[in-house]
Amino acid sequence: MELNVHHVTTFDYQGLVSDNINEVRLRPRTDAQQTALNFRLSTEPRSESRSFTDVFGNIVHTFDIAEPHRRLVITATSAVITQPLDVPADLELPDAYTPLRLDAAGDLTDYIQPTSRADFAPAIVALAHAARDAGPYDRLGPLVRRLCHALTSQLDYVPGATDVGTLAGEALAAGRGVCQDYTHIMLAALRLLGVPARYVSGYFNTTGSGDQVGEQASHAWLEVWFPRRGWTGVDPTNNRVVDDSYVRVAYGRDYGDVSPIRGSYRGAETSAMDVDVSVRANASQQ
Repeated sequence: MELNVHHVTTFDYQGLVSDNINEVRLRPRTDAQQTALNFRLSTEPRSESRSFTDVFGNIVHTFDIAEPHRRLVITATSAVITQPLDVPADLELPDAYTPLRLDAAGDLTDYIQPTSRADFAPAIVALAHAARDAGPYDRLGPLVRRLCHALTSQLDYVPGATDVGTLAGEALAAGRGVCQDYTHIMLAALRLLGVPARYVSGYFNTTGSGDQVGEQASHAWLEVWFPRRGWTGVDPTNNRVVDDSYVRVAYGRDYGDVSPIRGSYRGAETSAMDVDVSVRANASQQ
């Protein structure tokens, strides 16, 4: 599927600012699941961006604006070809559930430990153990699906209920959150059970997907390590398996590794941020 992404982030500052230095992860990845055909990043005021690849293989752009300004607009546009994924919706895959020990994790070590945001809070421990004990005990796919279902029943999707600093345990205790919270909670639950999982940021084309969320801004989901298949995407916010309507931008241990935009500046202490995202398939594919 060919998808076109238009992502605009606007910062309005309560006064003049200068020396505005930013780091953005907005360029879609190119890998076996998708190909980024093009990408364009522009800012107003204008700037010259530079790029590098981080430790997770994500493409990072940096730019700085020295002159005083009251507004910053960051626009990223891209076209991506995504590949159909042969993953059953019920995750009925042959992989067995065998908890991975930390001392045997090797390259998966980063994805089997708690993080500052994906914490092992008591409520998450209870969620993970309940999903595991519901059985069957020997299959990884059904365990992942049970966790998705349980999380959907315990958490309400409420925009604005949390922020980027909210911990997984806090969101689960409150019973509400957004895609970032669903993802952090499920990451923590899987890691508790010895299942490697990583945080993914990107976009979701909701056209024709019914009552789904994710197109209004950057979306988040996770990828679970299936030993026989490799990384497999699951979207706990929408309680579904990831398919070719998703565009992967970056992955890491949690949101802190993949934040779409982070920066610093001199001047006004407060600012307001607005994000507008559209994801559209080519007319011939809709």
